[in-house]
Amino acid sequence: MWLHYNWLELREMKTWKVAAAIINVSALLMLCECAGTTTMVRGNFGATNKCVSDVHSCSFYLTCVDANIPCGGKGYARYDAFFTCLIFQKYVSKLTKAGQNWASVTDQCLREVLVSVAEKKYGRISCTALKRFAFATFQPCFNLLHPVCNLPRNDLKLIKNFIVPQLTAKLQKVISSILNKCRKF
Repeated sequence: MWLHYNWLELREMKTWKVAAAIINVSALLMLCECAGTTTMVRGNFGATNKCVSDVHSCSFYLTCVDANIPCGGKGYARYDAFFTCLIFQKYVSKLTKAGQNWASVTDQCLREVLVSVAEKKYGRISCTALKRFAFATFQPCFNLLHPVCNLPRNDLKLIKNFIVPQLTAKLQKVISSILNKCRKF
């Protein structure tokens, strides 16, 4: 059974953690359905000490995600997430205040939804499932509290023209599909 949420309603929530938890459950259920089974997902969505210390640093993807779900140099944590994080950090100071706020909230959302998976609160998942799960969180996280399309035009251009081209091919495709829905280009 798919969980459908109106992302506009989620943006109205007082805290991104609650909304991130809903995204987490929705994405996990999607993974279960893609595998042909439906699983009831329950758990605590807060980070434990093992992952919480690095939740505000790009090293989170190495010390939390990759340490718990080792997928090697081409896995999501090392190949996609860690380098994407470093690239965004390189450019975040060039964004407007609104863009920096969006980047911070989006970054927190993307990490929060990975904590429960990395800490195996729902059991072990494969490297392929981790990558599918993580990519599925980009659309809702990019639009959760501060929709990417509401950013000033210069921020969108910076993201599209300078950040996205430096990302992995799969992330270029995922993020470009989100940005292409914006009418400010």
